[in-house]
Amino acid sequence: MTAATRVRSLGLRTDLMLIRWDGVVDELDGDVVRARTPTNPDFYYGNFLLFPDAPAAGDGPAWIARFGAAFADDPRIQHVTLRWDRPDGTRGDLTGLDGFLFEEMVVLVTSSPRPPPRVNRDATLRRIESDADWGAVQALQTATMSEEWGPGAASFVRDQVARNRRFVADGRGAWFGAFVDGTLAADCGVFLEDGLARFQSVETADAYRRRGLCGTLVHHVAQVALAELGAETMVLVGAPDHTAQIYASVGFEPRERLTAALRRPA
Repeated sequence: MTAATRVRSLGLRTDLMLIRWDGVVDELDGDVVRARTPTNPDFYYGNFLLFPDAPAAGDGPAWIARFGAAFADDPRIQHVTLRWDRPDGTRGDLTGLDGFLFEEMVVLVTSSPRPPPRVNRDATLRRIESDADWGAVQALQTATMSEEWGPGAASFVRDQVARNRRFVADGRGAWFGAFVDGTLAADCGVFLEDGLARFQSVETADAYRRRGLCGTLVHHVAQVALAELGAETMVLVGAPDHTAQIYASVGFEPRERLTAALRRPA
């Protein structure tokens, strides 16, 4: 059994599942897992080190140096992402991690989705299939990500959409959209391995928010995943904000809390 297979967190295990399909997941000394996505060096959560426990006193500088050595052969990697396998959300001793963002994520799980309290009946829910559909996904994802990440979001989203499209073509899952009057208003994907399904990139265009689209689409995709794609357990990872409440409203129960340390490029 490798360090990667011993990972306790469902959120992290499904992260590694997706990265393994498109990149490399290997084990370093000390049960440290290295996740690499050479096709997208700007993917902060696709190129990281995963430690078996939260940082202790003095670990911060050592972990940064460990990251630098682990990715020294790829000069395109200009960020540092440090993660640890503590599903209870323990942050540990963050001393020495100056300049880092500490991101908290909630991992939600369900095997029994339920309809949202507010169902949007104006949207047409269907799979993303054509070149035009995928172009609309890229445009929507770029617009929503640019709100937080700025102009650099465009190239990142382009590479991620290409990756997701490859996963769909390889039969690893499907991508779905909610269309209102022919316009893509929300989208998300779901990918699976051995009954374990991971939702990806649940986004709603700004002009269509607060209409019940997110919950309606996630519930629909969960039903399809169970009935047609072979899902048994479904995992969603998001920020601990109102979106987590939306997922909970359709049957996803908070199961884990994860913390990560990210230092963006200068």
